[in-house]
Amino acid sequence: RILNIEEGYTLRDVTWCSPGGKKLQIQIKRMASFEKLTLFTMEYRVTPLNFSGNVQLESMHIADVRNYSNPADPRLAAERLQNLQVISMETGQGRSISVGRTSESGLRMCAACGHHVKITAENQIKEQSVPENSSIRCSLSSDGKTESCFLVQAKVTEKEQLILEKYCVLTDSIRYAD
Repeated sequence: RILNIEEGYTLRDVTWCSPGGKKLQIQIKRMASFEKLTLFTMEYRVTPLNFSGNVQLESMHIADVRNYSNPADPRLAAERLQNLQVISMETGQGRSISVGRTSESGLRMCAACGHHVKITAENQIKEQSVPENSSIRCSLSSDGKTESCFLVQAKVTEKEQLILEKYCVLTDSIRYAD
């Protein structure tokens, strides 16, 4: 883990090896903006180190937020598990937007996520849009759980980087009008 205070991001760098011996370098970079306080970003870089083939990334936007609770743990507040009710969720063109309301105060919040995908080879951008074989799906179950999943599937060669950038904005009715 790296915390770069000057440039304002955290970085995790992991080399992962599959049971079949395929190695991937995975870098996860996170940033919260000090200029636009509602904005935060995540960048995932996946590089096959010893193979060429298909790589799949899934980016979730889960609106059905639940609080962690354990009645046996005195450090935790004894409150209900779900204080945010999902009002709506929409997806399209690599983006998802959810709107929710708090159960006690009635405050509203909106969370939006957008994605950008590119593949680089030797630091040259090869592709800047969502690959043709990528897809996005959204599901709303009958019990009110709402989530969206941005799914990217791409063929990459050894040493190429598949980069998924996720931009998220979170607003609420205290700071912004509906």
